[in-house]
Amino acid sequence: MKRFVLVVLAFIGFISILTFVSILIVIGVGLSSLGRVSIPSRAVLDIDFERPFVETLPLDPVSRFLQDDQLELRAVIDAIDHAADDSRIVALRAEVSGAGLGLAQIQEMRSALERFRKSGKPVIAFAETFGEFGPGNAAYYLASACDRIYLQPSGDLSLTGFYLEHPFVRGTLDKLGIVPRFGQRYEYKNAVNLSTETQFTDAHREASEHH
Repeated sequence: MKRFVLVVLAFIGFISILTFVSILIVIGVGLSSLGRVSIPSRAVLDIDFERPFVETLPLDPVSRFLQDDQLELRAVIDAIDHAADDSRIVALRAEVSGAGLGLAQIQEMRSALERFRKSGKPVIAFAETFGEFGPGNAAYYLASACDRIYLQPSGDLSLTGFYLEHPFVRGTLDKLGIVPRFGQRYEYKNAVNLSTETQFTDAHREASEHH
């Protein structure tokens, strides 16, 4: 029995050491891939807005290494701002076809492009399509901050209107005999209204119309 316990402990220790060494190797490979990029005296900053941007990158080095294809939104914005003051960067090209960003992120990126334009350097947008299989509002809104927009001849331009939809389900819940119970913090915190009300409250309507 004692020998069996020792064998199990030795096996666990071996696995732990192997895991630790593997993590060190992964981190080492990741760090070795990080290096300074040599920028020529005249360069164009090329940003592909089709690639994923995240609000924050994971702190865990292994997870960060596994997600090395992702860029932090704030880092991209800072890069645009720094490029505006970098004499080596003479222009900016933006690939905006399938900008997979939320509207708030689009607004931040658009503001960064406008700041870059104020430096006197041209900003060029290129798109294969603006909404071939759906609305292209977000991508076109981002592109509108550029000096020029180039669209592939076979590309589509699909701009649709905006609308707000608020499905109030209180009437349905009443018919089913379900009584919704939520804690609400102030009148403008109106997410629960969809379950507790049958129509807009004054505060809910005001918040929806102004935002």
